[in-house]
Amino acid sequence: MTRFQIIAATTMAAIAALTVGIIAALLVPRQIPSEPGAVQTTMGTADVGGPFTLVDQTGARVSDRDFRGRMPVIYFGWSNDPDLTPAALQVLTAALQGGTRDRFVPLFITLDPEVDTPTVLERFLKKYHSRMLGLTGPAGDIAAVVASYKLYVKRIPDPSLPNGHSIDHASLYYVMGKDGAFRAAIPYTTDVAELVGELEKYRD
Repeated sequence: MTRFQIIAATTMAAIAALTVGIIAALLVPRQIPSEPGAVQTTMGTADVGGPFTLVDQTGARVSDRDFRGRMPVIYFGWSNDPDLTPAALQVLTAALQGGTRDRFVPLFITLDPEVDTPTVLERFLKKYHSRMLGLTGPAGDIAAVVASYKLYVKRIPDPSLPNGHSIDHASLYYVMGKDGAFRAAIPYTTDVAELVGELEKYRD
C-alpha cells in the first residue's frame, strides 16, 4: 500500500463515526402544527449554513441568495481526492438525472481553494452533472462556509502527495430549502436509489 492508502484506510472508520455524530447533531427535532388540533413531529431546521459569496468555475461571483426558489444540494470536497469526492459526485450526478429533480441545484464547494481555482474546477466538473456549480474563493471565505456548515475538515501535510497534502473530511450531502434554510444532511454511504428516495422527501 502507498503511504496515502495507509492514511486513508486508518482514517476512514473515524470519519464514518464522526459523520454519524454530525448528522445526529444537525437534525434537531421540533413540533410543527399540520392542521388545527393536530401536532406533527418532524425534522426541523438546525443552525447550519448561512450567507456566502464565492466564485464559480466560470469566474462569476455566486451568492447563497442566487438559489432562492431552488433547492441546493451541497457537497464539500477537493479535486485531487482519489476516493470520497469522485464517488460522492458520481452518486449525486446519477441521482439528479431526470426532469423531476430539476428543483435541485448541485453545488460542489472546494475544501482546497489554493489548488481548486475556477479553471481547475471547470476541468474537474466536466465529468459530472451538467448543472453542477463548483465554488471556490479565498481560503478565509471557504473556512467561514465550512464553519457555518459545521463540517469536520482536517488538512494533513504530506510532501509525498500531490500538492503536498491530503484532506480528511466528513462526506455529506447537505440539502437546503428554497428559502436557504437547512433541510437534511445525507451521508456519503447512500447509494443512488437511496439518495433519490431521500431527495424526494424534500419539495418545499
